[in-house]
Amino acid sequence: MFKEKERKISCNDLKSLCKENARLFKILSNSTRLEILCHLLIYKEVCVKNLSEFLGRRQPNVSQNLALLRNTGMVDFVRKDNRICYSLKDKRLIGILKSLISEDIEEVGFPYSLSFKQGEGKKILEGVL
Repeated sequence: MFKEKERKISCNDLKSLCKENARLFKILSNSTRLEILCHLLIYKEVCVKNLSEFLGRRQPNVSQNLALLRNTGMVDFVRKDNRICYSLKDKRLIGILKSLISEDIEEVGFPYSLSFKQGEGKKILEGVL
C-alpha cells in the first residue's frame, strides 16, 4: 500500500505558478525575443544598434521587442551617451537560455552574422555556462 506523498505546494499556488510560467513561455515563443535574450546572455550587455545588426532586423522592430521584455521585467537598460544598452534582469531566464544554446553553439555559430573558429563558441560560453 502506498502512502500519498506530502504536498509541498498547494493546488492554488501550483495553478498560479503554472500561469506565471505560461506567460513567460508565451514571451519566449517569439524567435526574435528569444534571440535577443540569447545575445544578452552571451554578451552580458548589448546596445540596440548592435542587436539590430546581429539579428539582421530593423532597429524599430528590435526596440519594440526590447520594450516588451523591459516591461515584463526580463531585461534592464542603461543609457550610455546616445545609446541604450540592455542586459538580462530576470535570473530565471539564465538557466532556460543556457539549456537552449549550450549544445548547439558550436554548430550554428553565435551570433549568426559572425563565424567562429572551431572551439571559440565554447570559450565564449565558459564564463556563461
